[in-house]
Amino acid sequence: MQKVVLVIDTGGTFSMESVGSDRNQTLTVASPINVLEKLRHLSNKYLFWSGTLEAYCLEAARVRGCLNTEKLLRERVRGRLADAGGQSKHCWLYHPLETRIDSSAATPEEWRTIAKVIFENRDIFDAFVVIHGTDTLMYVSAGLSFLLPQSHLHKPVIVTGAQVPLLVLDAGDAANNFLGSLNFATWTSDTSEVSSSHSLKGVYAYFNTKLMRGTAVVKVDSQ
Repeated sequence: MQKVVLVIDTGGTFSMESVGSDRNQTLTVASPINVLEKLRHLSNKYLFWSGTLEAYCLEAARVRGCLNTEKLLRERVRGRLADAGGQSKHCWLYHPLETRIDSSAATPEEWRTIAKVIFENRDIFDAFVVIHGTDTLMYVSAGLSFLLPQSHLHKPVIVTGAQVPLLVLDAGDAANNFLGSLNFATWTSDTSEVSSSHSLKGVYAYFNTKLMRGTAVVKVDSQ
């Protein structure tokens, strides 16, 4: 089954880039365009392709007389899946928050912003991946678990991050964490042992090949 995933970029080390001379380099929040292009390059190898949430919203808004913008947006997204030509591709869309920050500065207000984006788009997307800084990744994972209980959201939310920025080192952990999160977000169990297809539900954190419940995450090493 083809699925549509919303990738929400909140900032953190994952989305930073180095600036300055070789002897005096500092990290700063990278342009969303640079992050998106790098993610697209990575995910194309794994049969993912992408657009942006803003592009679909603008397209829906241009259609005059449409009373159900949400329905139209979903139809546009599904139409893009049909354009895959029968290939088993999943679609992911990149949505950088207006303000992307170092997660050490994150507060419950940022958690509520993330939860609101997810809840408002719950009927359009099949799953969500949240890119977040590692300093408070355990807190946002737990916070989202309570803000988005399974009784209200029957879909997977995978929170991930990186110790090394995606745009700084290709061999860093960002690429593997992102691709692993997408794989779990689109995972479906469809074997003879079960009567129907099953997908993950609820909030999880994915890091260093490990998938953990959102309420059971602890950062033990910053290296």
